[in-house]
Amino acid sequence: MDLVDLYCDQVYVINEQQVAYEGHPHQLWQQNALLERARLRLPDRLRHGQEVGETYDLVY
Repeated sequence: MDLVDLYCDQVYVINEQQVAYEGHPHQLWQQNALLERARLRLPDRLRHGQEVGETYDLVY
């Protein structure tokens, strides 16, 4: 989801053979129930509480 977060202006979420969401990814990240149903996870920057453009180390 990191690439979607950084580069996409429009996304579609297909869940159970239906379009469950159509719109901007930043609005998708606020829909926790849909993310859980579709088995999607938040981008790393949101899971770690960082802002767009902030650099971070992926080595734990």
